[in-house]
Amino acid sequence: MVSDEHMRAGLTPFHGWSKKGSLRYYAGATPTNMVSGMYSFVPCRLANGVKSGFARPEIKLDGLINPNLRQQARSSEPLDVATVPDLWHQVVGQVLDQRLALATRLDVPQ
Repeated sequence: MVSDEHMRAGLTPFHGWSKKGSLRYYAGATPTNMVSGMYSFVPCRLANGVKSGFARPEIKLDGLINPNLRQQARSSEPLDVATVPDLWHQVVGQVLDQRLALATRLDVPQ
């Protein structure tokens, strides 16, 4: 279901080091298969010959994102599903405001 490169870089280091058998794979929403107008993306920018990465974009969502927790959002209360698209648009806007783009497909270079 996924490439060998994806398994080595994205799954095995975090989930597969001692697993026997299969792992469950969840495909994200895409621009052509959105969920309530939303799709999965990762922040990106054009490489333009630069070999290093870029800083994680700063995302501010009062009461939801703690800037001291770099890996995850925390919420003590369940979110109202009706608010999620607005929150998604806020995240998209903040990523774009930081001169980044939204990657929805990452091809492994040859």
